[in-house]
Amino acid sequence: MERTRSRRKTRRARLLVDLTSSLALADEPHSDVARVEGEIAGRLLGSRGLNALPVVLHTGTLYALDAEQRDRVLAAMLRSGTEEVHLRIRPGSLGTEAEHGTATMGEDPPALPVRLAVALMGSITRAARRAARGSLAVMPNTVREDVRAILIHARQIVRTAVYRAPLVRSEQTDMFETVSGPAVAPPRASLHNQISSKLTVKVHARHGDVIWTAGAGSGLVPLRDLAALRDSTGLRVVGLSGNLARLPVPTQPPRSGPADTVAAITVDLLDTADLVLVPNNWSWHALTNFAERTGRRLPPIARISINGAGTAQSSLQQQVSERSAAGERIQLPPELAAHPFALAIGPVDAPGNHRLLVRVWEQLIAHLPTFPLNLVILGRLGVEAEDSIVAIEASPLFGTRILWVDRWPDAAQGKLLEACHVVLYPCRADGWGMAVMAALASGRAVIASNTGAIPEAAQGLARLVDPDDEAGWAAAITDAATAPRCDRMAFVEPNWDTATAGVESQLRSLLCLSSGVAG
Repeated sequence: MERTRSRRKTRRARLLVDLTSSLALADEPHSDVARVEGEIAGRLLGSRGLNALPVVLHTGTLYALDAEQRDRVLAAMLRSGTEEVHLRIRPGSLGTEAEHGTATMGEDPPALPVRLAVALMGSITRAARRAARGSLAVMPNTVREDVRAILIHARQIVRTAVYRAPLVRSEQTDMFETVSGPAVAPPRASLHNQISSKLTVKVHARHGDVIWTAGAGSGLVPLRDLAALRDSTGLRVVGLSGNLARLPVPTQPPRSGPADTVAAITVDLLDTADLVLVPNNWSWHALTNFAERTGRRLPPIARISINGAGTAQSSLQQQVSERSAAGERIQLPPELAAHPFALAIGPVDAPGNHRLLVRVWEQLIAHLPTFPLNLVILGRLGVEAEDSIVAIEASPLFGTRILWVDRWPDAAQGKLLEACHVVLYPCRADGWGMAVMAALASGRAVIASNTGAIPEAAQGLARLVDPDDEAGWAAAITDAATAPRCDRMAFVEPNWDTATAGVESQLRSLLCLSSGVAG
């Protein structure tokens, strides 16, 4: 008996490094969450003195990853996901599909009736969301967020019943459609399936252990399962906040359905975490205000410097230099290379605000047909992208003065940043600011929104404009178009080593406290 007690006293608390998000997003390597988790987790697992173990949370149970599984998951986060620069075009506007080195032209966009049907379905779903929000508005604060979470889960059940299979992107129609069977699985979804099917070593969390999860605020980690483990074992939970800029704002009409999902996830994060790490001061205040507004417990919060580190490598400048050789092998389609252009970055969805840029470009070209810059949109489809798709593809300038790259290898992004005249980032809801950091690291002038964490990330080096001020954006873009191209800007360079040091410092403090409790 005394020997057992002695072993318990000398037992070291473990750091469980959660790779659930990285495994779930193995086929989506451009996800900010997966980048942050992969880069920081890899360094934590290699840090001396940490009793660290890679784990995933699967079906409510923690499983350990062996060395091969760990390396495959982390390596997947550095892949570009495609070998082509895919330029989305309107039928007949730019000729037939052609190949230019490693770059290829894209397939025709969906027919107009299909796009109108998608827009109609979007209107119906938005009406349903407004009705649900109206009901939530009259509920007491003490139950509102719980009811919101219930409605979100109910919505997912309805979607499953309606579609009866996951929605995946069809290469034939370039739209989302219902499919089934392994033959249509995404190219790297098999990595998730292969590893998930071979999870055999269960990890029994014990009192004093600490789990670090970067996906806590993203919805990829089942926080309620994690809370159950915490309550039954004494496990301590450290999570990274999500994009808090997408939380619903009580004083404004809701702009996007995903705001409800972000709110529900944030409630679960507040209820589960023993410590929440945030990437900037703006997120600190946003999380504090949300907890006060919803009547939730506010766990300890610590700020870590990951803003801007989340694009790919150990630093943004290193990323540009390391991939310059690869970029030389990427030849851009001639439609991009033949004319100076402004590069709009960020996912194409409602918060991305690309519709504003389309309207601005139509006004600029109408006023001055010889306006010197084309608009090139560099963005993958985000959630609720129907309105943005219709706005871009319905523009009379689409395919001539407005171009859209919706898939590209990592090396091509650096080449596009290098080739552009100015970078545009009109996003309404960015709580991290990584895109602005990547743009500034390229040395180009940047025009960005003045909302969320963007001003903090820009460090006074970008021109900031209200995302609803079309005249302001038109003036800023005109000024940039008539000015010489900016080739270099002073920029405080963030890196992954600094980011990991901040995370590790917080985790070590909690592990020391846990070891004292365990002993």
